[in-house]
Amino acid sequence: MVFRAAKAAACHEGATAPPIGRTTSLCVSSDFQRSSSVSLMFAAPWLARSPEQSNEPYAWASRAHMCRLCVGKQVHFQVKYRVAAINRDVGIVWLAHNACGVEENLCAIQARTGFAKEQVAISEKKRTYADADAESNATVQWHGADAAVLVSEYKGKLVPAIVEAVRDGVSLRVILKPSLQLVNFGLSGV
Repeated sequence: MVFRAAKAAACHEGATAPPIGRTTSLCVSSDFQRSSSVSLMFAAPWLARSPEQSNEPYAWASRAHMCRLCVGKQVHFQVKYRVAAINRDVGIVWLAHNACGVEENLCAIQARTGFAKEQVAISEKKRTYADADAESNATVQWHGADAAVLVSEYKGKLVPAIVEAVRDGVSLRVILKPSLQLVNFGLSGV
């Protein structure tokens, strides 16, 4: 079954939610009532999901690369198989036609650039197989931030951040850049 983003109205103008590296959420209807989470068919470095875990090398860079490729772009995907025990679809995501008129497979791009485990990337020592550097060791600060310090430091300023989750209409979970500080906050006012 193939969902073509171009046929799904305005929803696919921003076709994906922020990918986590191995999974991406795709909206497949114009009314946002139905979305689908597709596990991608490649192995990527794991991002830590709690303070007790640590990132694998290049996990943050791999996620950022995937975001640059897909977020806000038109895509289509094909579910290859379903894992019923965990209610998960596994498949392939294709990006829109490139300058040569060819659709590109997201898994192949991630492997080619060294952000997924693949033999050519290993032999050429790309990204996850290169020697460790600052990019490979980016770490999210999971511990609570001092709200008063954050307000005094950023009050009235635009703060670059990555939205990790929107719980409801007013609660957000973001990672501030470049410090990679995880912050939960609520919006209020008019």
